[in-house]
Amino acid sequence: GASVFSKLSANDGAADIDVVFGYGASANSSTRFYHKTYTVQYKSINGTITGITDEDVISGANPTGSKQTPNTHYEFEYWTADVDVDIKDGNVTKTIKAGEKISMEQIEKVIVHKNIVFTAHNKTYLIEYKSDDHGKITGTVDENRNSNEHPGGSTQEADANYEFAYWICDKDVELTDGTKIAAGQPITDEQLTQVKINQNLVFTAIHK
Repeated sequence: GASVFSKLSANDGAADIDVVFGYGASANSSTRFYHKTYTVQYKSINGTITGITDEDVISGANPTGSKQTPNTHYEFEYWTADVDVDIKDGNVTKTIKAGEKISMEQIEKVIVHKNIVFTAHNKTYLIEYKSDDHGKITGTVDENRNSNEHPGGSTQEADANYEFAYWICDKDVELTDGTKIAAGQPITDEQLTQVKINQNLVFTAIHK
């Protein structure tokens, strides 16, 4: 008669396996063992996955890994997993908790025993533009920039009987030429667009 196959789930103590056996016309065939597979997905926050977005990985094997590209004005920071994962490097096994930082090099050493979603996190810095009580901002009020960029700058308008004097920043900053300007000290329009970004910044227009 026709072959009939049943599929059972089993565990060999090291990795999940599926057992497939036959009877009837295939009763004398050898039992075949298949490692169970899990789905590994790759996602990005404020970026785009440019490599594989998902893959089926045999239980006990390692992910292939992927790549991602940050959105404009963002830069890559780290990956995370949605579940605890074990990484085996030689004879050493390390557990990285869900949500903890993990590198792509580490991802490629993860021992897969469950479905996993790896997410790329891309960071940005917020640059804000404000005015004192004697004027108003007429241009950009805030923008996102990464640490490889400089502020785009903004425009302001002084109230009647006042004129623009300079900008100040809420934090110490450094310009591309190495000049350091302390928080609260005068910054010109030109200097503002030369500031090295490595933190959130607030620039305030001062009028006199």
